[in-house]
Amino acid sequence: MKTWLWHQIDAFAITVARFARTPGGSLLNVGVIGVALALPVGLYVAVVNLQGLTRSLASDPQLSVFLALDAEWARRLEAGLRAALLAVWLLATLFAFALVAVTFNTIRLQILTRREEIEVSKLIGATDSFIRRPFLYFGALQGLAGGLAAWAIIWVGVQLLNGALADLSRLYAAQVELQHLSLEDTGSLLAFSAILGWFGSWLSVNRHLARIEPR
Repeated sequence: MKTWLWHQIDAFAITVARFARTPGGSLLNVGVIGVALALPVGLYVAVVNLQGLTRSLASDPQLSVFLALDAEWARRLEAGLRAALLAVWLLATLFAFALVAVTFNTIRLQILTRREEIEVSKLIGATDSFIRRPFLYFGALQGLAGGLAAWAIIWVGVQLLNGALADLSRLYAAQVELQHLSLEDTGSLLAFSAILGWFGSWLSVNRHLARIEPR
């Protein structure tokens, strides 16, 4: 068990060092992943905030009369927001494929540039799982960094919008403020992005590593 854990820690340390040595390519890929994730997640944040805002306005008698928020109107808006939430999940699925594709291509290029090193490793008896491990960690790390970038993009967007909504809050004497991702949603975003990065790396390694044999 200790030996297995040591191998995992060693592979992760090597991966972190490799990730830090390629800041240009890594930052570009992280930026692409961050934007791809920020689009559907940002829409999700908008829909959730609109749902909360609708409920709060509908529950305020004065604002309901002033804004003509009758029960039928509120139900229609709620149904529209549920449809928008479904669209967000569909969009998230499409961008998930984009994240997997970016990671797949990144790992493919790494395998090609390290082909001779992989051949030598196989000659001295390294197993496929040993060779595969750093690539899997790299994909997960890149996906996690992309998730953090998406979180930062959304946070900045929420802060900017809240600044613009401050005047509206003063105008209607009501608290109108967008909420950022909850702790649970943040954890889901980071875990989801890391898993997708790992999956894209796993697909790429399994496809290309089998083609490399010592000559």
